[in-house]
Amino acid sequence: MGSKYFLVLLLILAACETAIQTVPTSEYQPPVLETDDTPVQTDLCKEINCTTGQTCKQGKCECIQGKLCDNKCIPENACCKDSDCASGKCENNKCTKIECSYGMEFKNDECQCAENMIYCEEQKKCIDKTKCCIHGQCGQFEKCVQTMWKTSLCLQTDDKKQCKIFGDQDRTELYTLNNLTFKAKPTDWWNDKSVTFEINNQTIRLKENVQVNFSNVKIYQEGITVSGGYCKEDEE
Repeated sequence: MGSKYFLVLLLILAACETAIQTVPTSEYQPPVLETDDTPVQTDLCKEINCTTGQTCKQGKCECIQGKLCDNKCIPENACCKDSDCASGKCENNKCTKIECSYGMEFKNDECQCAENMIYCEEQKKCIDKTKCCIHGQCGQFEKCVQTMWKTSLCLQTDDKKQCKIFGDQDRTELYTLNNLTFKAKPTDWWNDKSVTFEINNQTIRLKENVQVNFSNVKIYQEGITVSGGYCKEDEE
């Protein structure tokens, strides 16, 4: 009888040992400890000091109004460098237009001959590429008639009008209207077809066919025409 109880006890112990040594299934996952991976936010503007009219954003100073130029704020429509200007230079945050002579245009930061034109050193001007510049471009016993710019300057009163033709040779012409005397000569020829004249020691720039009042008379120039630039027989 005692051996029977002993056998039952051994069976109970064996069953308990089997239950304790169970193996976890493949779906078992060990517990994961949660950690805070949120990056620490730093103030990028903490040590940035912006000048008056500026504010710091993401560690950089920006203008409250306008735009930044050389560490100062300027209006949005102001220039900061030469490339901000369609033509000319940027001076004191303003575009200053550079005037070019007739036959030239402003490009690559300087006045250059316009398209289909070339600079003639001997004549000191830009001429059409198809025109002669020097005698050596002409045939034997021929010479080059240089390119010339011409305009007509008119002075007018209520009852009298005088027009005289000028070339780009600085020649002076004399006008007399109603006992008024005027000495005039052209000094500059511009790419917008305006011409600057010196009249009675005063400088005046005239646009094409635009009348202006000058010393009790109306004056205007009738536009620029081009002549010459061809080879002809050398009569000498």
